[in-house]
Amino acid sequence: MFEVIGLLFALTALGLASIVTGLFFGIVAWLVFWGRRRPRRLITVVALTPPASAAYLVVMAILLTLVVPNQPDEFFGDFNEPLPHGYTLTGLGKMPDFAYFDSKVAGRNQPQLLGGVRALDEDRDLIYGAYGHLDNQAYTADEANIDHGYFVFDTSTGRVDNLKTSAELNA
Repeated sequence: MFEVIGLLFALTALGLASIVTGLFFGIVAWLVFWGRRRPRRLITVVALTPPASAAYLVVMAILLTLVVPNQPDEFFGDFNEPLPHGYTLTGLGKMPDFAYFDSKVAGRNQPQLLGGVRALDEDRDLIYGAYGHLDNQAYTADEANIDHGYFVFDTSTGRVDNLKTSAELNA
């Protein structure tokens, strides 16, 4: 919810700044033609250039977010990070503890994890990580910074080894 409110404030600030800039450009264009016939159409185009540019920026950001794969979602913070052997780490910006691995390669199944990925480290074909929550447990906000077990994911074979403690992971 706060991300959407922040986006609305940012878009409002962008709109107001572009309108103020457009008014400034329009006044400067009007003053340039002081004492001569003022071309209203040219002054209007000059004044509308900053708001049109801001609108173009927002529209293109939305279109590119929808069309270009594996790019961060500028509006909601969603992520799609490529991993070795055609896997991706996918998650929502609002709920990063619920991230998961997905496969874009035909014939490779999605790895069976016990829950959402909270943290990870990549070492060539191996992904070492911590679970943010387990699928069979209720998730509360108090547990947001607690690891609920660990895993080792081999991207070359698709095998996941689940571990209970960080000592097992370090070993």
